[in-house]
Amino acid sequence: MKKEQLQQMFNEMLNRKLNESWEKPWFVPVNKNSAVTNYKTGHQYKNGNFIFLLFASMFKGFSTLQFMTFKQGLSLGYMVGKGNEGLPVYFYSFSFYKMVGAQRKNLPESPYNTWTTKQLNDAKIVKLPFIKIHHVFNVAQFSDVQTGESLQTVINNALLNETEDKGIINSNPERTLEGCEKVLTGWECKINLVPGSDRCFYSPLEDLIQLTDRPQFKNNEYFYATMLHEVSHSTGHEIRTGRIKKFNESYKNHKQAYAIEELVAEISSAFIMASNNFAPEKQKINSAAYLQGWKESLKEDENLAFKVCGEAYKAISYIAERFPEAVPYFNIKSENHSELTEVGEEVEMAS
Repeated sequence: MKKEQLQQMFNEMLNRKLNESWEKPWFVPVNKNSAVTNYKTGHQYKNGNFIFLLFASMFKGFSTLQFMTFKQGLSLGYMVGKGNEGLPVYFYSFSFYKMVGAQRKNLPESPYNTWTTKQLNDAKIVKLPFIKIHHVFNVAQFSDVQTGESLQTVINNALLNETEDKGIINSNPERTLEGCEKVLTGWECKINLVPGSDRCFYSPLEDLIQLTDRPQFKNNEYFYATMLHEVSHSTGHEIRTGRIKKFNESYKNHKQAYAIEELVAEISSAFIMASNNFAPEKQKINSAAYLQGWKESLKEDENLAFKVCGEAYKAISYIAERFPEAVPYFNIKSENHSELTEVGEEVEMAS
């Protein structure tokens, strides 16, 4: 698969989500087995892969968001069922070379991938970035080579046993989320609750969030969803990720820049709500209808879905790094890319 094909898949996935019935939430509630991880290594997928696999799993009906490559499955004794399609994931990597006379001499990735820019320059070694694309399969697509038992069944039984021991997560919309309360009182910019106001917004100029006072929301679920939307916007300030300024400079059309920023904030806040076992009706309908009006302006950039998914992941990560209790089941540690050595050849469809 080429980079252009991957871009097209990301765009189609995002457009499909924007076109589907707005009775559906962005994401279903997330638990420890739905944290978008590699089943074998336990590493969390990052950047655009994280959001892409979330969307793809919803469309395909996967209940557990754990994946691995064909080869990794075999190493654990599991085989992909005939006809099952994999999902593409991408990783940034680098190639290295130096000129010897007039000839280009390609160099191995190690040890040069650990060298500093100065070391490479001093040795006259050129470092070139490129995208590696591999395919992964959901655990529901694997079965035990010996017994034929579905890997999904094994996972479900383990989750059932854990649920019986620890109880089912409370989904009461009135419940208090301690992690989100810490965000409310300790976020990096001021959050003002204004009684009687009908406006909720983030001001980049003042680096300030204004929310309607809590009693004016139907319940805590709605309040947290709105707060997290505005907090997600604030992660784009130039003193944080710099996303808002970058969008405004990249997209001279204000409506387009605004639409993309709204998508980032909605995806980010919706995932955090899902990670807390919430998918509020207000968020299902209002936010989606709100974004629908901007859909046409999102068709011009072939890299758009990459950018939106990647920036949404950065926003989630920024919040999770500072308030991990607010984003359960999100691994904020840097991903170890050693799993790439286990990937082997690309597999688009099991034979």
